[in-house]
Amino acid sequence: MPGWSRAHVLSHIEGGGLALARQARYALRGELIEPYDGGRPARAAAIEAGALREAAALREAVRAAPAEASAAWAAVGPADWSRPVRHRDGDLRSALRPGGGSWRSTRRTPGSVTARGTGRGNCACTCWTIWRPAYPRTCPSF
Repeated sequence: MPGWSRAHVLSHIEGGGLALARQARYALRGELIEPYDGGRPARAAAIEAGALREAAALREAVRAAPAEASAAWAAVGPADWSRPVRHRDGDLRSALRPGGGSWRSTRRTPGSVTARGTGRGNCACTCWTIWRPAYPRTCPSF
């Protein structure tokens, strides 16, 4: 994530989690949608806009996003994990499991933006630390 500040990383963490929650909600209705309305250009714009928020607003957004994601993923039953999603043309299992989907980077490096204190770099551990409690225990990947 060259050129990103801590605010960009936090905005990315929030938006990515909300996008995956959106994938679950729509998959349960039998609909395929892009993770972000407007695709990748909208994702980039949302991260840039989110990064402009004050620190307190970013903190609150990152704290609130896992609750929304948890609610969406909790609705996924054992028979639903094979439902298709647009995210990487996978299914709910591959989109939401640790080590797959958007969280593929969680296994790459032990460092994180906050741990290194640089304000720039890989957000893998930061993502995993924030989102781990939100992952559904019913997912076959666990």
